[in-house]
Amino acid sequence: GASKYHTTQMPTWAELLEDLVAEIQLDNSVELAEVLRLINNKRYPLAIEAIKQYAFADSIDSDMEVDRLVARIIRQRLARSSSNPLLHLAILDFSVPIFTTNYDNIIESLLEEYSPSNYRKTALTYQDEIDAAEYLSPWPAQENYVFKLHGSIDRVQHLILDEKDYTHFYFREDWPRSLQLLRHTMATKMVVFVGFSLSDPEINFILREATRYASQYQHLAFLQKAEATPIELDSLRHNYRVDPIVYDEYRHLPLFIMEMRNFVHREGLPLQL
Repeated sequence: GASKYHTTQMPTWAELLEDLVAEIQLDNSVELAEVLRLINNKRYPLAIEAIKQYAFADSIDSDMEVDRLVARIIRQRLARSSSNPLLHLAILDFSVPIFTTNYDNIIESLLEEYSPSNYRKTALTYQDEIDAAEYLSPWPAQENYVFKLHGSIDRVQHLILDEKDYTHFYFREDWPRSLQLLRHTMATKMVVFVGFSLSDPEINFILREATRYASQYQHLAFLQKAEATPIELDSLRHNYRVDPIVYDEYRHLPLFIMEMRNFVHREGLPLQL
């Protein structure tokens, strides 16, 4: 998700859009104020739509222009950071499928560097419909995978960034098998949410539908104490069948993950970043 990976200096949604606004030429003060207002109100996908409309109105492909800028911003952030892969390595040690809405290539780099057993070497994205269908089959491939729901900066493809993109993926179902793999996983497996705010309305809708017949907690979520209110925690428990595990500081999170690895069976436990 768009959570704060302090050790890798990955941008939050707000930071990413602030960097994006700094990169573009938006001379109209009214248009700039509108984009900043959307960012301040946390309407991030709509803010990206506004940026495409205002800053790239004359572009042949405004989607590609913004995708390239977003990829460059993320790569620059990674290049400036001091990498600490402990959290991602702890997650990979579970040896289970991993779903992530992040665009960065951190986890792919670890797959290449450490070659953990039973993982396919390349990540899936929403466009890999044939692979998604294979993992949905009654006899899926006997390997784990990383599924980047919204695309990857390492792939020559469109990133799911703005309102239009979310609509095409989650509601018009332009990539039905990829979406079905997400729905199937949430409905039939126990998912552990790590560094994911559970504030994405599209994914929340799928999660609520997937767990509406569950009589007890089906999923777990690690949430930082400062970012979760009591009413949010209560809603997760009763509306989404997600049992929250609250931690105080980000540096404690890898320790929680490693501790869970010691007492939870690996079979059928996907993790979502």
